[in-house]
Amino acid sequence: MNISWNEFCDRVYGCFMGKCIAGTVGAPYEGYKGIMDVQYTPELFGQAQSQSETVPNDDLDLQVLWLEVIEKTGPNFTSDDLAKAFYEKCPYAPGEYATFKKNYELGLRPPLTGSFNNHYYLEGMGAPIRAEIWACLAPGEPLLAAELAGKDGCLDHKGESVVAEQYVAVLEALAFTGKYDIQTLVVKALTYIDERSKFYQMAGRVIELCGSTKDWKQILTLILRDYGHPDCTNLYQNMGIILMALLLGCGNFITTVML
Repeated sequence: MNISWNEFCDRVYGCFMGKCIAGTVGAPYEGYKGIMDVQYTPELFGQAQSQSETVPNDDLDLQVLWLEVIEKTGPNFTSDDLAKAFYEKCPYAPGEYATFKKNYELGLRPPLTGSFNNHYYLEGMGAPIRAEIWACLAPGEPLLAAELAGKDGCLDHKGESVVAEQYVAVLEALAFTGKYDIQTLVVKALTYIDERSKFYQMAGRVIELCGSTKDWKQILTLILRDYGHPDCTNLYQNMGIILMALLLGCGNFITTVML
């Protein structure tokens, strides 16, 4: 992809700043499963800390850690390189992170660290939330972004969750080109993942729903009916909501975040 250094930096900055803002707005409500009536005001950003700082966010912390790994090992890094850094430098261990650490301590290495004794969190959001770094390292190169995301997702997941991370990485790598609107990106990114996957089928269903109605509450009800899970971090319900927000938000950042 032909892109100037200044343009590349601007898009990376926008990518991570957007995630910081959205994460700060949403963090106080993480894990709540009901419909929330939260209206956007500028005060939502930075209300958790003084001086309008963003709240800590593992979605971003781990990606900065991955960047450190790549700066040290070069572009031919392995899943083992990521796993070593994950184990040694990530002090917290919720959900699948804990499963990864226990498996790593047993002497297992990726992809077994993600698949062994991980039934409840196997299809969690821990992998898709780490996708931005791979798109930023492969702007306009969706196949490479998917390959890099695959090295990451298998640390603490298997199968569908890895597919979901690859999908997000592909979508964002394509977004770097500036050629497509949101609706086109959501659909085009699907052509790079396994059409036999449950994630592919779920995404297609959400695209269909958003094409037939703009009533987000109705769409949300159907997503939770068909893909709901006891784990609030399960990927299907969360990715379904994300896709709904992208499609109904029509490129407006605040509208999308609040959805």
